[in-house]
Amino acid sequence: MIYLFSVILCVGLIWLSWIDIKTLTIPNLFTYPLVVIGLLYAYLLSGDVLKNLMGAVTGYSIFFAIEFIFKTVRKKAGLGRGDAKLLAVGGAWCGLFSLPYI
Repeated sequence: MIYLFSVILCVGLIWLSWIDIKTLTIPNLFTYPLVVIGLLYAYLLSGDVLKNLMGAVTGYSIFFAIEFIFKTVRKKAGLGRGDAKLLAVGGAWCGLFSLPYI
């Protein structure tokens, strides 16, 4: 089961990388399911999904705050929302305490 989820994550991240290289966007169509699958993986693995949910929310919030502060101070975009969604995927799969390493 762990291998199946690992393959799903790897294929998803490779696909998102390919799309990002070609279009400079990270579509919600693929990031949101990866968050949900990551939370499902955490639930099936340990039964405790709270750390992973907190990781997804915190990961998104950190990059959203950086984006908002930069745009407020510099009056131009410096970070895309796709970066925040991608860190939310990492938080959902690896948990809150893994965010600094991601």
